[in-house]
Amino acid sequence: IYARGATDAKSALAAMVVAGASLRDAGLGDRLTVACIVDEEGSSTGFKHLLKKGIKAGYLVFGEPSGVEAVTIAYRGRVQLLVECRTRPGHAGSPWAFKNAVEKLYEFYRLLKRRIEEAAPKQEISGRFYTVSTSMTWIRGGDAPNVIPGLCRAKIDVRLPPGFKAVDVMKISKETAERFAGKNPGVDVDVQAEEWSDAYEADRRSRLLTVLREAVKQVRGRYPKLLRKTGTGDMNLLAGSKVEALTYGPGESMLSHTERERIKIQDYLDSIKVYRLVALKILGSH
Repeated sequence: IYARGATDAKSALAAMVVAGASLRDAGLGDRLTVACIVDEEGSSTGFKHLLKKGIKAGYLVFGEPSGVEAVTIAYRGRVQLLVECRTRPGHAGSPWAFKNAVEKLYEFYRLLKRRIEEAAPKQEISGRFYTVSTSMTWIRGGDAPNVIPGLCRAKIDVRLPPGFKAVDVMKISKETAERFAGKNPGVDVDVQAEEWSDAYEADRRSRLLTVLREAVKQVRGRYPKLLRKTGTGDMNLLAGSKVEALTYGPGESMLSHTERERIKIQDYLDSIKVYRLVALKILGSH
C-alpha cells in the first residue's frame, strides 16, 4: 500500500484499532484501551492530555514504525530552544558601526553547541544513540537587504543520551546566554525552552518486552531486533515512571515523511496478530 502516512503511522493506528475491536468478546472488559492521540510529531498534545487526566494502565504500546520484526526500546531525549538576539540595526554601508544580530546569534549558537557537547556525560557504550547532538533547525532575521539586522530568532534542537537531563541543557543555555551578552555589549540574547523530555530506555527484563518478543516470534518465526532510536517520541514522557512501555508497529521508519511511504500488506496483517497476542497474554495473566 502506497500512501501518505502509510508508514508513519496510519498502518500502526489501523492495526491497533482492528486488533482492539477483535478482542471485544475476549472477556478483557475495560482493561484494554486503544487511544488515538494527536500531535506526536509536535508537542505531544494528545499524550500530555492523557497524562494529565491520569493513566491507570500498567503497560503501554505506542504505534510507531519500528518494523514488524523489531521493537523500539529507547529514544534519546530532546530540548527545543528558541533563541532571540537583539542589537541596534543600521545601514549596511557601515557594517563596522553596528553589530549584526544574525551573525551574533550564529556566534552564540556555535558557543552553546560546544558547551553542551562538553557537558555531556561520558558514555561507556559507543554509538549514535549515546551521543548528544545540537542542530539549528530554523532561523529568521533581517528586514531589508541594505540594513544590518537588529533582530534574529532561531530554534535549536538538542538530542540527549541517557544520563544527560533536559534541565541541565536548559541551565547551560541560560548561563551561556548571560556570559555571551556580558562579553558582547549591545547584544541581548534570550533563550527559552519550548519543549523538553529526557531520554527513555525500557527495562530489557520487563514483562511487556518479554511478551512482545514472544508474540513476534510466534507470528513471524523469529525474535525481533531491539532498537534504540536517535529521535524522540511520546514514550519519552514516561521517563522516570513505573509504567512499562515500548514502541512497536509495521513499516520502515526510513520511509517516514517521504514521498515513498508504503507498507507491505502482510506486515500490516501480522502486526494485528502481534497486538492481539500481546493484549491477550498480558491481560490474561492478570
